[in-house]
Amino acid sequence: MERLRQAIHKGCVEEVPADEFFLHESVAEPQHPLDELVARTQALPPIIAAAIQRLHEDIVAFMTEQRCLQAEQAAKQREHLEALHLEKQTLLHKYEKERETLTQEISQLRAELLRVVTKDPVDSDESSNCQQERLVDLEELVRSNTQQAEENGKLRRENDELRGKLRSLKIDWKKVHESQLRFQELQLEVDMIARTNARIRQENEELKMLIETHFGRPHSGMQPEQELHGEQRYLAADGRGRCVSPMRPGVSTIVNSADAGCRVSGSSSASCDPSRRSVERELFQEWKRMVISSYLE
Repeated sequence: MERLRQAIHKGCVEEVPADEFFLHESVAEPQHPLDELVARTQALPPIIAAAIQRLHEDIVAFMTEQRCLQAEQAAKQREHLEALHLEKQTLLHKYEKERETLTQEISQLRAELLRVVTKDPVDSDESSNCQQERLVDLEELVRSNTQQAEENGKLRRENDELRGKLRSLKIDWKKVHESQLRFQELQLEVDMIARTNARIRQENEELKMLIETHFGRPHSGMQPEQELHGEQRYLAADGRGRCVSPMRPGVSTIVNSADAGCRVSGSSSASCDPSRRSVERELFQEWKRMVISSYLE
């Protein structure tokens, strides 16, 4: 201000009244009154405080995020350092083992060198003999390997010829499949016949034990004629007026009865097989019942 007054006194700056200055320079007067400015000024501190609070919260969040990032980076660096340390330890262990192996080989080579340098002529002769024997063994192995290679080549050629013949053959795989199915059916029938025979044999044993238990064993000195006369007294007549023999009917009797049943029913030979077996079973069961009933009477 002092310099401004000095400039005005010196004539460097012309002193102009305020009203004339506003009119001359077209400077706008303040449109807001002083009370409004004071009110606005009083309202600014809470806004500034809220902005400062938000800034503080943002700073705290930023610092927290930075701490988390630093912790993650520190953990990654720690893991990386641990991996490097483990790899270093592994390489060091491997190096130590290799060094130990090389040291042992060096010591063995030194001992072998000393032995070769200081050995006697007798030892050299023995070692040469061993080497000659080893060479002979190796030659025999080479000859046997050559023979085996020739045999393998011959077998390979024969295998190729057999494969060519197999390709030239025309095999009816349908007939082969039918033959396999028929073989399986026959095998099932054989198994069923074997089970039936075993069951019949067991029933015969049980029937024999029952007869021996009920009537006792026949006398050993009895003649076949006497046994036959003794068995005749156990013959009985069934409901149809037929005589029942205590002896089991033979296979030919059962087969003839089955054939007669098939001829009476008029069925074909292909369809008679199951009925034939059923007739055999029925005849055997009937014979067994009649024999038991005749002995019990």
